[in-house]
Amino acid sequence: MAAPLPSIRIGICGTEESSAPAKRARGIWPVGYPGIVTAAGATPVVLERPTGRRTWADALRDVHGVVFAGSPAGAPGSYADE
Repeated sequence: MAAPLPSIRIGICGTEESSAPAKRARGIWPVGYPGIVTAAGATPVVLERPTGRRTWADALRDVHGVVFAGSPAGAPGSYADE
């Protein structure tokens, strides 16, 4: 029997808001970043901006990659500022 593969954890940073409504044809493909990451065989981890004493290094410690989804239009500041 083959050894199980380790779970790949992908952080999702930002928002899924868009100006175009999401359309789904026949329910074949997952909608949203978490569904897409899962369909690719990884475990999605929704990342929140660190607050208090928590840092980005703490938030990213257990993830293997990051999907940067952006931020809502007109939102003050950005993830790049941090």
